[in-house]
Amino acid sequence: RHQQQRIQGKERLLDVVQIEKEQLLEAERLELEKQEKLKVVQDRERARLVEEAAKKDASRKSAAAAAAAAQHRAMLEQHRRLEAEEKQKQKVDEAKKADAAKAKIADAEDEYLFGSTSARAEAKRVEDLVSEVEQRAKKFETDASQSSARMQIKKSVNRAINQISASEKQVMNKMGELHQTIQRAEVTGRHALAFC
Repeated sequence: RHQQQRIQGKERLLDVVQIEKEQLLEAERLELEKQEKLKVVQDRERARLVEEAAKKDASRKSAAAAAAAAQHRAMLEQHRRLEAEEKQKQKVDEAKKADAAKAKIADAEDEYLFGSTSARAEAKRVEDLVSEVEQRAKKFETDASQSSARMQIKKSVNRAINQISASEKQVMNKMGELHQTIQRAEVTGRHALAFC
């Protein structure tokens, strides 16, 4: 009987050990499941943050592209406006020169009527000079062989004008470029200079 009790005690002890072992394995399994779930949650959160950062980056790039496009449009509009203003100014200047030449001629004619030949000669000289410059400019403008020279002059002048900024240094740089363009035109010929 005593032997039987010891065997039963050992069996109970083995049962307790077995139960504790199973409980320990179950706890480890639960811990592994918990870690896997935590890893899935962390991976999802990481993916969400990456996607959010990519969206922000794309939004930032889109905004930068839109701003650059708007700035480009504004620069083009400013260029067109400056070009139109320059053409208008040229027309006004040409009209003023023509009016001044006519006035000089009229003054010369008046002085001639009163006996002054020097005034008439001066008026004639000015009128001839204006006419000659206009003819040279027209000849250069219509001469097909001067097409590339015309384009180069226009390009140089337009580039210098378009690149003028608010700083005094930049204005002086562009004035220097315009001066060089006029000097190159003078080297090309009197027609090219008149075209400027």
